[in-house]
Amino acid sequence: VEFLRGQRSASGGARLDHHDAFCRSFDDHRQCMQRFSGDLALPALFVASATRAGFGPALGAMVGSVVGLWGTDWLFKLGKGRPLPALPAIAVGTLLGFFAAMLIQIMY
Repeated sequence: VEFLRGQRSASGGARLDHHDAFCRSFDDHRQCMQRFSGDLALPALFVASATRAGFGPALGAMVGSVVGLWGTDWLFKLGKGRPLPALPAIAVGTLLGFFAAMLIQIMY
């Protein structure tokens, strides 16, 4: 996995000056996944806000957002590099992690 910023892609395409990209080499070609600031900032703000409910729910939201990010990467690989929005999967993971941790906190 490579992190590119302001570098030319392997195919000689445009520079990635304004966006960050995570690239992987699959067989003989490269696929890049762009991450915008909202993909990371919105879950981070949710985790920061979740600390009002306690450490457990905030930790659950953080784990859920990482699982959502992993799920997006998995969907990207299945889709053979086609563009897809990352935030819905990350947001679902964040919310599921938060609510699961809240449920555990209420039960115990």
